[in-house]
Amino acid sequence: MWTLDRQSVRLQIAEFSAAIDVLCPAAGLNELAVFQQPLAACRVLQIREPLNKEGHESLHEVYVRGTDLIASYALTEARNVEPHVRWRSLRFLERDVEAVGVELIVSMQTRLLDSDPKLSIASTLIADDVRRCLDPAKGEFQQLPVATEEKLRVHRAPGLCLLVFRLSDTNISYIEIVPDTDYRGGELHISSQQPARICWRCNIFDERLEKGVIRRGRIWGLFVRQSHDLDMALRCYRRLMSSPPPLTA
Repeated sequence: MWTLDRQSVRLQIAEFSAAIDVLCPAAGLNELAVFQQPLAACRVLQIREPLNKEGHESLHEVYVRGTDLIASYALTEARNVEPHVRWRSLRFLERDVEAVGVELIVSMQTRLLDSDPKLSIASTLIADDVRRCLDPAKGEFQQLPVATEEKLRVHRAPGLCLLVFRLSDTNISYIEIVPDTDYRGGELHISSQQPARICWRCNIFDERLEKGVIRRGRIWGLFVRQSHDLDMALRCYRRLMSSPPPLTA
């Protein structure tokens, strides 16, 4: 579960552990260890926008409630929305295959008549194989090239909010899923080094926001063993798409 020590937080569930600095959510989940394997080069679910990418955030409150870590951030001169963030620990067991990770739920509200609630989430990984789902119903995946330096833009389309990253020098895969109603496209940045350093950045909703309205989005980041990663990715996708949206962040 979550252990809170001022702004530093640690998560430990089963064979998954991670750390997060709630004053710097742009750094994401780090110090990762999964199935007794450290993943020092990985940082996932980094909140790049609208939170501060360079320094510490203006934190209103932070607390732990059950499986959730909850933080509220204050309005600033540079940001006209107030983010409310919930990190929820996840663990699924399907046919003896385990998936562990975190659900990130972000709510946006404003005191203004018009504002931009755009949310951008990034994950940085070392991987030599990346798959994106083209058709969840058919279980069809496309292998993306990771051999050269390029920027691959992934446009919004059914299934494209489900990606599987097979991490280098491990038997672990990272799965990232966004509900179709929240996903607004993303970009895959790939370095020329081998194994490839990959930064996946996706956008969550892009509608304007007005006073009195709350906009809420969510994203799942899960780790599984590579031997069952594509099947487990589809199972988790169906689970997410069939689950009701959270009433609160």
